[in-house]
Amino acid sequence: MAVLILTFAAVASAQDHFTVFVSDLGYVYSTASTSEVVNGTAVPVNHSRSELSGGLGLAYSHAWNSRWSTQAAVAFERHYMLTTKFTPVTVNGLVFFAPVTSREPVDTFPVDLLTRYSFTNSSRWTPHLGAGLRYVNAPDVTVQGPFPPTSIAGGAPITLQRPSNRLSAQVEVGTLFRLTKTVGLEFDLKRLVRSDSAPYDPLTRGSFGVNWKF
Repeated sequence: MAVLILTFAAVASAQDHFTVFVSDLGYVYSTASTSEVVNGTAVPVNHSRSELSGGLGLAYSHAWNSRWSTQAAVAFERHYMLTTKFTPVTVNGLVFFAPVTSREPVDTFPVDLLTRYSFTNSSRWTPHLGAGLRYVNAPDVTVQGPFPPTSIAGGAPITLQRPSNRLSAQVEVGTLFRLTKTVGLEFDLKRLVRSDSAPYDPLTRGSFGVNWKF
């Protein structure tokens, strides 16, 4: 982030913008099942927890003229995916591993590149349309457990889900509300031009940010 800021600051012109934004904020109250031994018998137990997902990022926009501009953005995002774990369970002195479904965090660092057309006017509101590309690097989701399940205690890490990196076209609609000559609030809604969604890369994303004009 620091290198990106210094690089963009060196080439910023009088009509360029920096934006610090949050995106795709979400809150989920979820339950996950585990197995516990009660009187020598394994029984399922539900556990509840809260999840806060979303991202924080930095964008730089270079204005080619009063209407056309190009924006590059990088962000850190955290989402959650359903995975399967193998949990050790002891029944009558024997240890075996029971499959348990749980939600695991997946961290990504998406990069967005957009070309925008702004509808300039005399009001404080400046709506815009945009189109471009989005790249998301998705790490493997690795959990502990034996594979296949066995009655022998222990196990090695295995990858049960392998998300793939994604390069997608996207479109955008948004607006900028100018508080002062140099500071404003930016609201955007982006949509991927593809039909397959992913837990770590939703098709539709909303964002809100603070914009500084140079």
